[in-house]
Order: sequence, then C-alpha cells, then structure tokens
Amino acid sequence: MNAEKSYYPLFSTKTGGSIPEKTRDYSSSLQIDYSLFTGHSINQSSTPEMQNTKRHICFWLPLVVAFISSFAFSSVSCYGAEEERKAFFGKEQASRDVRIVADWSLRSQDHEGVPFVILDKREAKLFVFNSNGRLLGAAPALLGAAVGDKDFEGVGNKTLENIPPEQRITPAGRYVGWGGTYLAKGKYFWISYKAGLAIHAVVNPPGQRRLERIVSPDPAEHRISWGCINVPTKFFNGNMRRVFAATNGIVYILPETQPASEFFGITGVNSIVSGNK
Repeated sequence: MNAEKSYYPLFSTKTGGSIPEKTRDYSSSLQIDYSLFTGHSINQSSTPEMQNTKRHICFWLPLVVAFISSFAFSSVSCYGAEEERKAFFGKEQASRDVRIVADWSLRSQDHEGVPFVILDKREAKLFVFNSNGRLLGAAPALLGAAVGDKDFEGVGNKTLENIPPEQRITPAGRYVGWGGTYLAKGKYFWISYKAGLAIHAVVNPPGQRRLERIVSPDPAEHRISWGCINVPTKFFNGNMRRVFAATNGIVYILPETQPASEFFGITGVNSIVSGNK
C-alpha cells in the first residue's frame, strides 16, 4: 500500500539580504501566510500581541505538521505489518479453509512460533510451513477411510484389524507433533500417541493400491488408511524430517463436516484470507 505524499506550501525562504541576528527565528527567517489562521497579514502595523500570536503559530505549526505526518506513516507501516502476517503460498493452490487457518495461526500466534502443518481432508493434501508462515512444501496425502471429524474413544488401543470401518477416521483438531529425537529415531511424526495417530511415509498393504491412490487427482481415492496420514516417502524423508529435525510442530487437521473457521473459532474471516500469492 502506497501512501500519497502531502505537500504543504506554507514556507518560503527570504530572498536577498541577510537575516538580522536579533530576529533569526521562524517569524523573521520564513514567510508564512498567517491570513490562513488569523485573517490578518503580518506587517509593521501589527500590534505586539498579534505578532506574538503569529510567532507562536509559526513555531508550533511545523511541529504539528510533523506529528501528523509521522502518525500517518506509522499507520501505513502498521497496515503493512498486518499484511506481512499472512501466510505465503507462492504458486501453490490451496483451499479457502487452508488459507483461513494459516492466516489465523500467524495473526494469533496460535502456532507458538514453531513450524506448522495443515491437512486439508477434503482435498487430501498436506501443507508444511515454517515458523514465519512461508510454505515449505505440499504433498498429496492418504487418510482415514471413514468420513468424520470426531475420534472414537479407545480406538488407539485397538489393533488395526479390530478397528471397524466406521471408526477409521482421521480426527480434526489442533495437535502438537513430536519432532526432534522422536522423529529422528523413528518412522513416525506422532500427532497423538494415545490415539495412535501419526504422519508417516506411505505404506502399501496388499490389495490397497496405496501407491496408485496417493497420486490420484480424485480425493475420494485417498480415503484408505485406518486413520493415520500417509504422504509420499520422498516428502516425508525430505520436507518433514528436515523441518522438524530439531523442533516440535503444530498440526491442524481441518474438519470435513463443518467450516474450519467454525471448528477453530476463527472470527473476521473475510479480512484474514490470504490471496493466491
């Protein structure tokens, strides 16, 4: 946003001659159109009181103008700072809900100053951001076969074969992902150990065609797991391990049964959505 510069043609330096020492002040070294403020022009017939008033105006006016200009510049700078808090997606396509949550996380500092992940279940796509909200990578993802946002109690204690189809859900929510040594020593980026929920490189059980499904443009083809989030092996061993090698991260799993803004309690949605930038 560019602020228009204001020009105030109030002052002009005297031409010709030198300024007497005893009158080297604003009223004698500069000419001001006092009629703008007093309805009179400065001249030799002015009374001492009038001349004193005009000198005060001449002294304070530049300070007032400078203050107003400084305040206007500050307002523009603050607006620019607000704009900078929006997530940067580059040329990556992302849904409105993803942009809403990314921008809100930055503005509210909900991500606690660490890198964060957003999973768009409807589009079956995962996004990884650095702590400043810059997109570091995006990849297709496989997720729970069942549609839903709420996990079932105790499902994390069941073996995979004992999880019924309707409970194979990737639950929506905000989670703390375990990075650092937890990720370095294992195959999983744990989101909820109790629920058995993690992000990991794609696995390919017999008959499930996961390697085919993960590259399919149809989001419905990506619904196959017991609840965990599968991403391409190269993406997991590259982006995920690099970003979270020394830190935990915040993970947002977006809902598919209601708007993300409603689920996360985000207000002022229209003013915080990132453009496709």
